[in-house]
Amino acid sequence: MEINENFFTVMESDQEDHFAFRIDEGDYKDVIFKIGNVKLEEDGDESGAACTFDYNALRPNETYTIEELDKDIIFGTIVGEVLNFMLTTSIQDAMNGINGTHNTAELSQ
Repeated sequence: MEINENFFTVMESDQEDHFAFRIDEGDYKDVIFKIGNVKLEEDGDESGAACTFDYNALRPNETYTIEELDKDIIFGTIVGEVLNFMLTTSIQDAMNGINGTHNTAELSQ
């Protein structure tokens, strides 16, 4: 599965202080989640970096419950891939002088 701009939608809400993401394809279609703390740490030998992050499912789909999603290793991997896509795309857009190229939608309560 390739993560691209069609795989998910960024969800915005005036009532919340975070963005959420809705998956638009695959087994997790319609699941909405948020990413919490993101931390990048350089390796001791400065040859690379490790990224850790928190996430929570906000809305399940017809297949998975929130509890299942929060413990699902495959779902966690997909969340990481979405985060990687967003970080990479944001850096590329900034370098090219582009502001906000991803699909967004309103997150209703």
